[in-house]
Amino acid sequence: MLGGLTLHQLRWIFSSFAIGELDHSGWDVASVPFDDGDDSTHLWSELNGNCTATEIIIAGPPVGSAAFDFFKTHVLTAAEEEPREYHTGQNVRELESFMQESEAAISFFQMYDMLSVEYGDLARTLSPVAIMNDHHDYVKPNANTFETGEYPVLRDIYLGINDDPNALEVTRPFLEFGLSEEGSKVLKDNGFWPIREYQKFIMYTRLQSQHGLQNFDIREHCGPPDGSFSIAGSTTVAPVSHMWAKVFKMGCRVSIDLDGGGSSSGAGRVCGNLDHGKPVDIGNMSREWKSTEGQIREGGEDFVLDCVEGYTKRSTVQIDVALDGISVVMPQDGAGHRCIELLGGLTKDQLRWIFSSYDESKLTETGWNPSSLKNSDGNSETHLWRELDVRCDAAEIALNGGTTDGGTFTIFTDYLLTDKHNGEAIAQDRVHGYFAGEAEEILLELLKNDGSIGFDGYHYYFNNQALFWAAPIENTEGKFISPSLETIGDGTYPMVQSLYMNLLNDKASLEQTTRLIEFGLYHPELIEPSGYVAVQGNLREEMLRRIYDAPYAVEEIQGDDDEEVPLAVIASVVSGVFALLCTGIYVCYRMYDSNNQYK
Repeated sequence: MLGGLTLHQLRWIFSSFAIGELDHSGWDVASVPFDDGDDSTHLWSELNGNCTATEIIIAGPPVGSAAFDFFKTHVLTAAEEEPREYHTGQNVRELESFMQESEAAISFFQMYDMLSVEYGDLARTLSPVAIMNDHHDYVKPNANTFETGEYPVLRDIYLGINDDPNALEVTRPFLEFGLSEEGSKVLKDNGFWPIREYQKFIMYTRLQSQHGLQNFDIREHCGPPDGSFSIAGSTTVAPVSHMWAKVFKMGCRVSIDLDGGGSSSGAGRVCGNLDHGKPVDIGNMSREWKSTEGQIREGGEDFVLDCVEGYTKRSTVQIDVALDGISVVMPQDGAGHRCIELLGGLTKDQLRWIFSSYDESKLTETGWNPSSLKNSDGNSETHLWRELDVRCDAAEIALNGGTTDGGTFTIFTDYLLTDKHNGEAIAQDRVHGYFAGEAEEILLELLKNDGSIGFDGYHYYFNNQALFWAAPIENTEGKFISPSLETIGDGTYPMVQSLYMNLLNDKASLEQTTRLIEFGLYHPELIEPSGYVAVQGNLREEMLRRIYDAPYAVEEIQGDDDEEVPLAVIASVVSGVFALLCTGIYVCYRMYDSNNQYK
């Protein structure tokens, strides 16, 4: 109902302070809109009138533990503030056991990986709570939000080292161990979260380790100094842009703003469509452009698209930056794994029956082969694993996958649902419905049901193979092919998506953005450890040609309309005078053209 908790709500739940004391120590009274005026109770219904009027039972690690001290510092922020009486557990397992006995309980734990062999089973019994960040977005705790820093109850830990070459000769081996797989396991076992693979690459580079890049390898790609540009869009492409940007900034004086939002957001923001947010210089997409977003310029290059929505004088240059497979995944040793392993893999028709909103009659009318379902029970209300083969479990198939505005969802449904243009869709009315999420959210949901199946980007499966199994899919040659870096790269795996960065086709912007693209294309080792297939060979040479030849017959983005330039000058002068007269006050203004588009 709430979508998550704010830090103010979390503080009220755990704090020993009365409402009056909280109010005098920076707490937001509006965060508990249904306060009953009784400080001796903390009811779920006080947060939302639709919640049950049940006392909130709290739990957590022992007083004095690192997790307790961190929580107290960041949530219970007043000098004398302590948690009210609560149950303590020495470890996650003890707290999980207590939570199972108390339905109204809430607890905080040290950081742990729910997508690990050690703790994967907890996904069935515990639900992580999303916490609101500074942008008023609710963020769930998971590997991705830990590593990107989006999760608000988080802090970075640093080691300062002597950069003298002689000192580094001594300390480098120790630090290399800390960044290794063994070192990461030690951190996780003690409640810390290791940095991502690309961040390790950055640290190796700082150490001038053999596992990183030499500084001159980065600097040779730098653009004009002190530049800046912004990137937003597909969550599938985001890890690539993050890897490239973080390493690139080590050697080049440039500011790069990174954001997510999905492929539709990437298309919209690079086109200056304010409905999707602030305009950016690069829009990340894991699918092709829709005709309602951008169109290939008539008589021009097929990779230059003019914006249809947003500021229509903008255009973009499409660059392939990597390949990612779409994996059909399920829990290791779950009903789906056991069934598909018996079958040897899934045919396209079997996969279509699993996910389609059509019943068997409608599927047959639209080209589906009914012999792919050897043991149909004739009941369109159920979709059991046993219907694929009598040897499989009589468990209902639970569907999971991407959100409708994501590129992975578009690629998957375009490939699978052959009557999509006539209304065929992912089934929403199954026994377990259809869970739509992103990245790790899908994987966590899969763990909650033994009969679940889902589709997700290969790189997410690649990093979590201990808990999940990816089904071999029949390709056009009739072979069952499992997703891997090799089969995605050579095209034998049937569901492959190209990942794109769409560069604003503007000379000033391209002077900055093309240098990042060049750097990334020349260093495939940055992304391959994370499960992406780098652009190679002739395709890479073509992408380099595209950025070297840019811009392409671009119109000036600023100062197009004669009437608008004087207004801008006037606004600037007025703002400047006002700022001079009123010290400490900043005035901002926003310009729109005659079509009410932000410029």
